[in-house]
Amino acid sequence: MRQSGGGAVVADKAVTVTKSHPAKEDFPVVDAEVCIGCGTCIKACPMKAISFKDSVAWINAEMCRNCRKCVSVCPVDAIH
Repeated sequence: MRQSGGGAVVADKAVTVTKSHPAKEDFPVVDAEVCIGCGTCIKACPMKAISFKDSVAWINAEMCRNCRKCVSVCPVDAIH
């Protein structure tokens, strides 16, 4: 995991694109400067792909299936 410019948390590990795991063009990312660590996204994720790292939500690129439920439930719009 590394921080990109602007504070977004990005997974270092690439995801292999397959039929069951589509390309991640619109892969959700967490803005670490906006995330309040409330855990709402963790509860909403059906794949259990979100956890806390340094009190900020972190999305595991290998587990995420891009349903974007985390984006819709975030109360502070920290996930894009």
